[in-house]
Amino acid sequence: MTKKKVKVILHKTIGPSMQKGDIIETACGYARNYLLPNQIAFLATKDKIKQFSKYKEIQIQKISKQQDKLNSLKNYLEQIQKFSARKKINQHYKFFGSITPKDITQLIKYSTNITIDRKQIKVPQIRQAGYYPVQIKLLQNITVILWLQVLPLFTDIKHNNS
Repeated sequence: MTKKKVKVILHKTIGPSMQKGDIIETACGYARNYLLPNQIAFLATKDKIKQFSKYKEIQIQKISKQQDKLNSLKNYLEQIQKFSARKKINQHYKFFGSITPKDITQLIKYSTNITIDRKQIKVPQIRQAGYYPVQIKLLQNITVILWLQVLPLFTDIKHNNS
């Protein structure tokens, strides 16, 4: 006894092995009772396969254009290499607070007029002056490492001259 199989096109990504747009062959009951009602997949007819192949070609072109744009942005940021920031310190030479990814995005925006999402930035905890690597993940396979130089900004530190 053979089980009937049906071809479906995935409308949503299910896991690392089954991505959106993949054509898979699955059990008829699984497709009828789970994939189709939950709009995870639809039946693979000749017209749907042709339509989805054109959709995939358009998506590949968009991704290549985006990668070209992000590669040029990466090259521009790599030419800069280093940013400097000043942070107020107290009388014990400790920072008030720390430097966060939000601070770094504002610094990049101010100096280069490039907007980067703070979620793309990975930075170690910065609580004192020095050089720190800042990793910017532009795309899954495109990352830039810049150096952040943190300098102390002296406020009115009172010295006892007795």
